[in-house]
Amino acid sequence: MKSSIWYLPLALLAGFGLASTLATHAYAQDSHNDMAPLPPPPPATPPLPPGTQPPCPTGVSSQLTPHPPEGYIPPSEEVLRYMHLFNEVISDDAVADQSAKKGELDWADAWRSRLEKQSALSAAEATQVKQIAAQWKQDEADRMQRAAEVAAKWRSTHPPTVVNGRPSRPSPYTDPEHRALNQEQWDLVNKAIAQLVTTLGTKSFARLDLYTRHMDDQMKAMEVPCKPADPSKGEAK
Repeated sequence: MKSSIWYLPLALLAGFGLASTLATHAYAQDSHNDMAPLPPPPPATPPLPPGTQPPCPTGVSSQLTPHPPEGYIPPSEEVLRYMHLFNEVISDDAVADQSAKKGELDWADAWRSRLEKQSALSAAEATQVKQIAAQWKQDEADRMQRAAEVAAKWRSTHPPTVVNGRPSRPSPYTDPEHRALNQEQWDLVNKAIAQLVTTLGTKSFARLDLYTRHMDDQMKAMEVPCKPADPSKGEAK
């Protein structure tokens, strides 16, 4: 987690493919006699030596670089947990709204009550969490708009140079305006966390915090560390 702490993982959403998988399996069983023989499986990939990381998937090596850009202020583990929580509850309500429009009222109720049921908060407390998350989202959207304007101005005055045959720019986080907006991103989350403590009270906040830790453990269990490509060795990114 810490190796990738400086870039924001966006929220991981689980798919609902079990029913489709079971239906496909049943169809395959019924149609087995009519199907052409399957090709032999590919040879097994030899195991990596102990302590060796597998190569990163194509196109994501730069995201998994273990070192943040110069001047970047990384978020704390707590900030990352609550950003995940806020994005999740906002997403849940959006899915609930879509389900309600389709007339799937049971699904809509299930999505809207997911936080309440999984975190052991009351319905009123879950609503308060969602209200604070929505305010954070609005504040973050305003910050991102200002950050985009600062970034555009910075790029116009810092054209890329060629280093080792590749275009390169200095880290924008060495710029005071960028660093201030970088810090503000985490300050907004900490402000929302403080509001949760005040609004929910110590006991209910402790239940919510335990829920965020459980979500964090699930995300870590899904992570597969990998080794970024090394262009100097002819490895493609």
